[in-house]
Amino acid sequence: MRQSAKKLRLHAISITLDNFRLVNTGGSTALGDDCLIQIADVIRNYFCRATDIAIRMGDDEFAIICIEDDDQRVHDRAQALQRDMRSLQVKDFSGHQRELSVNIGIYSVTPEKHTTIEDMMQKAGELIFNMPTNSDQIIHNQAGDGIHSLHH
Repeated sequence: MRQSAKKLRLHAISITLDNFRLVNTGGSTALGDDCLIQIADVIRNYFCRATDIAIRMGDDEFAIICIEDDDQRVHDRAQALQRDMRSLQVKDFSGHQRELSVNIGIYSVTPEKHTTIEDMMQKAGELIFNMPTNSDQIIHNQAGDGIHSLHH
């Protein structure tokens, strides 16, 4: 008997960095640029497959779209990404080390005819918008399966 193939799932991941503005606007933009390079390297470590798309949306906001058949695997990748972003050696304009507070919203669906990336990114962003400030957590909404939260 042939096993049925797993359906591919589409995942919209929204990332915000709560303390990035202290680095980027508090002094030289070179500090912010250095921090962005480090962040891009971390994202590239976990979301670098041909089916992964990562973009910077604004000063402290990033978006990732990926295809994966296992929601837990995406959650695990996001958790590792958050851990590595939090451990970056980021200095502000006065030379003080800053830890980045990283909030991640993940919205996962089995795509259908009317599924749009725009709607998914909006829903992933809303997960973060509804988090307490500086909450430093991951919230994963597996459409139809409920919301799961991981706090650090």
